[in-house]
Amino acid sequence: SRIARLYSVVVLALVLTYAFDSIGMSMHPEFYQIQKVLWKPESWAGYLSSAIFVNEFQVFRFNGIVPGTNAPYWSLSFEATYYLLAGLMLFAPRRLAMPMSALILVLAGRTIAALLPIWVLGYALYRGRTWLCWSIPAPGIVCAGSAIVILLIPVIALHLPAVNFGVMFPWGRGPFNRNLLQDYATAIAFGVNLLATRQILTPSTAVRTRIGTFIKWLGGLSFPMYAIHYPALCLFAAISPWPRATPASMIFVSTAVGLLIVLVTPICDLQKVAIRNRLRQLFGTRRGTVALTVWLCDFDDAVRFIRSSTTDHGPQPLQTRSVTVCFRACPRAASRRPVRADCANSSMSTKCPKPPTTTARYQVDDT
Repeated sequence: SRIARLYSVVVLALVLTYAFDSIGMSMHPEFYQIQKVLWKPESWAGYLSSAIFVNEFQVFRFNGIVPGTNAPYWSLSFEATYYLLAGLMLFAPRRLAMPMSALILVLAGRTIAALLPIWVLGYALYRGRTWLCWSIPAPGIVCAGSAIVILLIPVIALHLPAVNFGVMFPWGRGPFNRNLLQDYATAIAFGVNLLATRQILTPSTAVRTRIGTFIKWLGGLSFPMYAIHYPALCLFAAISPWPRATPASMIFVSTAVGLLIVLVTPICDLQKVAIRNRLRQLFGTRRGTVALTVWLCDFDDAVRFIRSSTTDHGPQPLQTRSVTVCFRACPRAASRRPVRADCANSSMSTKCPKPPTTTARYQVDDT
């Protein structure tokens, strides 16, 4: 799924970056001589290393390399590395996962290794989102306060001592020195903000229903926007009929980039499904029952979880798509803390610590 998610956007992003840069440099070469537009000359090494997400691996001594004008692409090397590490730790035998993960971090270098805990923090927040959101007092104040902290962190960072106390953590096309203190402070404040926001919105089913679809749509735009926006900004700024930095030019560039992202996102979504299904066919995805492990509190949660989890995967080469969920009622209903429930195949799972009080089985058809 992670490979499909990355390459469904990355392939198109690299193609568009090359096309946009070629068009822009042929029409307005002077614009692409601005360092903030094109920091270093284009190279095939930038495109090839970015295509396999090793552009930020310090072992190769690229010294800051990106595909053309696509400066924000640097972070995808971090993201892909963390996905690989997570896959090893979750699915590979421990005797192989530990040394292989250590070797990957050594090859990646100290910057990717130093920011790994921030990615783990995001993963932990996702996994524990059900019970963590009930432990924040005064969520409204915490939400507003954490948002203010996020806005102030860059300003405060300017008055702190030397970045990383003089230790270089290279990143990006400079390469620049990553400010780890600022990154960790921002990550913690943002995590707190997410938890507080979730606690505020959780009791309001009506609000979630009204804005849920819109938020999901915006979320679907975020990755294509991140991977494509900068080359598109450079091109549209170069060909803008209005003088640069004028309100008319800014409106033109913003509108053009926004429309482009809206148009390419459905293409990326289709590619994601196609790549994922092809990989499942090539690597022999196990046919039969889908096994799940969830945190549930009541029967309604079980129904919603099964329906969303089994239908969000899209068309799959599965002969049978049935799920059995085992769960027990909350021992302390007043606390609203869910208890763990384990899902099995079509029979009782040995993972269930005790026989469940209720077992629900749903057969989900291909539609």
